[in-house]
Order: sequence, then C-alpha cells, then structure tokens
Amino acid sequence: AVPWGDQKPMLISMVNAGDRVDVAQANDQNFPVYPLKKIVQPLDQYMDLSDPFWNSSVSKAFTFGGKHYAAGVGAAPIVIYYNKTLFDNNGVKTPGELYSEGNWTWDTFRSTALELTQDTDGDGKSDQFGFGWWDAGYPLMVASNGVTNLSYNEDGSITTNYESDNMKEAMQFTQDALLKDKYIDKDKEGDYFNAEFKNGKLAMTAEYGFGGFTVFKSDYELDFVPVPTGPKGTKDVGPGGMSGWSIPTVSKNPQGA
Repeated sequence: AVPWGDQKPMLISMVNAGDRVDVAQANDQNFPVYPLKKIVQPLDQYMDLSDPFWNSSVSKAFTFGGKHYAAGVGAAPIVIYYNKTLFDNNGVKTPGELYSEGNWTWDTFRSTALELTQDTDGDGKSDQFGFGWWDAGYPLMVASNGVTNLSYNEDGSITTNYESDNMKEAMQFTQDALLKDKYIDKDKEGDYFNAEFKNGKLAMTAEYGFGGFTVFKSDYELDFVPVPTGPKGTKDVGPGGMSGWSIPTVSKNPQGA
C-alpha cells in the first residue's frame, strides 16, 4: 500500500524507471496528469466501458482525448456532518430538520453556521465555529451550484468554468464565509477541522459519506445531510469523490490488470 500523498510521485517515478506496475488508482489529484505524461494507457482496448456495470460518471471523469483511462463502479457522495447535540443545546434548527422541510440551502447553511460561531470562554475571540473543511469547503459550493471546476468536452478538450456566474457565486460565498461572516476559522486548514469537530468545537464539517471518519467516540449525537443547494444548483445534486483504476503503461500483464 502506498500512502495517499506519495501515490502520484511514486507512480511517475516507477513508470519513468520502467518498473512493473499493473494497476494504479485514478483520482482527481492525478488526472489529467497521468494521461498527459503517458503514465497510464487507454482501457478501451481491454474492456467495454459502456457496459452498465461501470459507473458512467467515473468513466467520463477520467476520459481524456476521447479515450477512457480509468474504470470504476461507484462514487462516494460528500456530505455535511453536524453535531446534532450542539444544535439542540443552542436551540438552533438542525440541518436535518431544514433538509426535511426542503429548506437546506446556502442561506440556511450560512445562518446556522453564524449562530453556532461563538466565543464560549469570554475572551473576546470565537473559539467555536460553524463550519470548517479542506479548502474552506470551496469545491463543495462549486459543485452544489451547478458546475464543476473543469469541463471535459466531447471533442477531448478541457476547459474551465471560472468565468461562469455559478463559479463566481461559489467563490464569493466562500470568501464571505472566511472574511466577512467569519464562521470558518480562516487561520486553520484540513485535519485541524476534523479534530475540532471530534472535540465538539465545530458545528459542521464535511467528509465522504459512510467513511471511517464517522467512527469515533463522542458524547454528542452525530448526523449528516447532503451539501446545501446553491442558487443555481439542483436539490440533491452535489459533490462526490470519484476514483477508478488505471493500467500503467509499464504493465507486463494489462489484460490481467
């Protein structure tokens, strides 16, 4: 097993050295780098990616230049986890209740996050925050507002959506959360938020649904809902973690792989 952060450099190094590697994981961190650098090879010659067994979203995400470079059978939704006890103790309507009412939107997400951002020890500084995750949750807001960062087009080209109103709204919403509303601790990142959530000092965070993240001891009740719907988004359509499996160009047994 190769640690997450070492996957890309190790595979590129091994392929360049001509070492045998038959199977490699494909994810959003290494595409389209792998096909661009000819680290992995097209799969169309070995398998039929139109077979319904394969997840079409995964196949599309890892298509480059009209060819499929990865296969996968599932995608993991990213959801908002929340400390239900913290909401209840503060008399704030929970994300689960708002979702059940059909009112789980950016606006209600923001208002609940603001209510639960507090100075609990009276030192004049917030020590409890409404939300926190990697990249301030920016990719979540992009995906919940009807677009993705990149578009993989039918002609094989890749374009960005940064000029779209959807993207601009998501970027502004995230910037406001950090600098104006301040319900995200702008000085912290990543694993810090996971630890604060587990310590009961963060009202909401995000993670892959049904991941190992949910397995920890706590004295509060945990629940989760989809990512809130943006102004240009569609209810229950949001971000997910898609990964697949690729066959490196140095594979000695690609059919077996």
